[in-house]
Amino acid sequence: MKTALFLMLPAPSHYTPCFGLANDLKQQGYRVVFAGTPALAALVQESGFAFANFEYMTAYETLTLKAFAGTLLKSAVDRRFWRGRYREFLQGIAAARHLYLTEQPDILYLDEHLNHYYPYFATYTDAVYLINTKLSTRRNAHIPPLNAGYIARAGWLSSLYSNYLWTRQQVIKWGYHLINTAAFLGRTDTYFHNCYIQRLASTVRASRQSAMYSYDALPGVKTLILMSDVFEYPWMRHLPDEAVLHYWNQPLQTADELTTALIAWKQPDKSLIYCSVGTLAGSSAQRYMRFIQQVIDAFGGSSAHQVIISTGRSFSEEFVSTSAIPANIRLVSHVDQQALLPYCDLMITHGGLNSVKESIAAAVPMLGIANPADKHKDTPGNIARIVYHQIGLRCHINDDAALIRLRAETILTDPTFKLNVNRMREDINKQSVSKMIKILT
Repeated sequence: MKTALFLMLPAPSHYTPCFGLANDLKQQGYRVVFAGTPALAALVQESGFAFANFEYMTAYETLTLKAFAGTLLKSAVDRRFWRGRYREFLQGIAAARHLYLTEQPDILYLDEHLNHYYPYFATYTDAVYLINTKLSTRRNAHIPPLNAGYIARAGWLSSLYSNYLWTRQQVIKWGYHLINTAAFLGRTDTYFHNCYIQRLASTVRASRQSAMYSYDALPGVKTLILMSDVFEYPWMRHLPDEAVLHYWNQPLQTADELTTALIAWKQPDKSLIYCSVGTLAGSSAQRYMRFIQQVIDAFGGSSAHQVIISTGRSFSEEFVSTSAIPANIRLVSHVDQQALLPYCDLMITHGGLNSVKESIAAAVPMLGIANPADKHKDTPGNIARIVYHQIGLRCHINDDAALIRLRAETILTDPTFKLNVNRMREDINKQSVSKMIKILT
């Protein structure tokens, strides 16, 4: 039996978009294996695939002045520091080698976020494909970076501004590179990586990168983008080595009891609004908690709306009062989003691509939450495309209750948004996936 191996960034949001492709491979007789950290084993195995433990390379970088000073001092006085890092780097390569030799895959799918592993696997096989679970993250003419909330338009002025945004981004990336080079006295992760691939005589210069929104294309390496171009700007042009394969996220077989109860709670004469802020972290958690309170204030007591708010893991009563939640609002930590969305009239979202994809699949218009703290993510670009395609609108994370309600009411009362998202779903469904699978295998 042939084996297909997936090595993805260890986060559920990078695994679930691949399950459609993985199921197609299973139907063709492949044994499908996902590698990752133990925390992801249950998700993979419950979805019907084999799982292999994998220890990822440790990333070292400085993002704050305090970290820079500490790293510089340690690099200068302690030779064991960089030697230990180099030893960890070699252990990371050994882990990749062990994974390949253990599984002996006939085809290997590598997360774009992990493209620095490509030269190591390429020494064993040329059947390696990069997997992009987002929209295209490389520089593309006339299209702004994914971390930019700018809504592009056709025309030279928009193109000029998009190019400026890319140039600014490259300057920032180069600045971080110089800072880290200084902090580690030249011995950065990228330095170790480049030295090693020179020994391999690799012609592909994949580099260690940490941003979630921008990855340089690897010339000559086949790349699969798992989101339809129907959601992209229409002037997007792909490289010859890029292919687009769209799969809707695979739903759970049955909804859990809480989600089933929430669906039963919906009243037919009221609009159901679903608000999800994704996985919260750091200062953004506080911002989103304040935003949730504004959503409660915006719709609490309304006779025309019911609201379900999924708070995520970082919920805190410091910013959201739970002592008197209005009867038309339900506050939950987690819900089966795919089961719930078909019953919703609007989704208020942080803009993660999985949520966007699932909303389109359910033909639910969206209100995207613009968050300046998301400058290292792809969410601003996703929300910009929601607005461009008129399948929703955008609000700001600091907006007050009145403005949030105004934006939501605009979407709910204007049938254009519902028609557009329905049309987008239909256009995506027209795309053939099965005929392209033969190309990939």
